[in-house]
Amino acid sequence: MTSVGGFICCVGGGPTAWESKKQVDQALSSVESEYMALFRAIREVVWQRRLLAELGEEQQGPTPLYCDSQGAIALAKNPRLGTISLSNSSC
Repeated sequence: MTSVGGFICCVGGGPTAWESKKQVDQALSSVESEYMALFRAIREVVWQRRLLAELGEEQQGPTPLYCDSQGAIALAKNPRLGTISLSNSSC
């Protein structure tokens, strides 16, 4: 099964980057699929924060990140859950 993941990054209230595409990597679960999309969004946020810092507009404080998958959020907060979940799914 192929999943579609996506994100929108905004700076100053306007979109600066977005993505919506089929995932090429096969995920073992919907949680893993959502987690992979979350990772791509985080990678974009880090890149944009570094760019803004180089332009003299360094961002203060954390960047809010919204995700509608409770499983992906739990996995992001505690990556060890992934190894437990993956080992249980192969039973």
